[in-house]
Amino acid sequence: MKIRVALLTAAAAAALVSASASAQQGPYVGIGAGATWIDDADVKGTPSGKIDFDTGYAGLLKGGYDFGTGWRAEGEFGLREWGAGNAGGDLRAYTLFANALYDFMPTSNWSPYLGAGAGLVRYSSQDITFSGVTSDDQDHTWGVQGIAGVWYALDSNWQLSADYRYMYTGDAKLSTTGAATIEPDNSIHTVMLGLTYKFGTPAKPMPVAAPAPAPAPMAAAPAPAPAPAPRAPETYIVFFAFDKSDISPVAAQVLDRAVADFRATGSTNVRIEGNADRSGSNVYNQRLSQRRADAVASYLRGKGIGSGAIQTVANGEEKPRVPTADGVRNDENRNAQIYLRK
Repeated sequence: MKIRVALLTAAAAAALVSASASAQQGPYVGIGAGATWIDDADVKGTPSGKIDFDTGYAGLLKGGYDFGTGWRAEGEFGLREWGAGNAGGDLRAYTLFANALYDFMPTSNWSPYLGAGAGLVRYSSQDITFSGVTSDDQDHTWGVQGIAGVWYALDSNWQLSADYRYMYTGDAKLSTTGAATIEPDNSIHTVMLGLTYKFGTPAKPMPVAAPAPAPAPMAAAPAPAPAPAPRAPETYIVFFAFDKSDISPVAAQVLDRAVADFRATGSTNVRIEGNADRSGSNVYNQRLSQRRADAVASYLRGKGIGSGAIQTVANGEEKPRVPTADGVRNDENRNAQIYLRK
């Protein structure tokens, strides 16, 4: 049977949309928010004692670059704030860090990661009142941190993440209106949820299957030209974005060609096989491939091909065009194949 992947030049544009976010090389930006804890601060001088702090909140903005090998480099600006439990006011820590991180499964739907960073920390006391003295001061010091977390790819660009961050800072001293200083503890613990947008780089175009050259005609004595034989039914392939079953404009062009050839070749029925890549579970991919086959069938019915002439099959991840390991995304394996039959 002759197989035609129609309009593959345009389909390469669709591959850009469906490229795997977790394997893309390129810049990204993100935000994070969570809870943070710091131990007691020492009050030294007159008066003296300790200030304990409530559970605080944390937020950060980040921007970085994914090298496509598992390694990432990023910069972050963070804010942490704690209320003084046995004194009025608040303690804040502003951070400006450079981080290096490693994703252990960069081509999967999810990946654990580890990281480390170093940078500047500015402590700031906001109306902290203790034993009759008040502190409104700030001090700068250094800081280092370790990061352990996991991210999950929502689609080709967006990721959710959750991580734990342990920060250790240099000594800081915040003056008061009395003869005392407040010295925050050096250890800070933070649990954070994040949302990241990856710009990525364009995926490589789908490989184009070159048609076999027609055999050269043999010389023959002039004879009446025979009636042209009807064209043989053909096969068509349409591709889908990651975790999607929508018919893209490129896929619609391919299906319109299939409808025209269905009528021109005298075909009597159509078989549609939906497929998924191996980036999800078997059960989920089975349902996803059925949705893709159903989407193609609905489009063909809308173009006048009767329901009785259409058969759909869901292959799940069992018939990949490109063999891959389990959990790996692949543009070519997210497809539906349409067979015209006589």
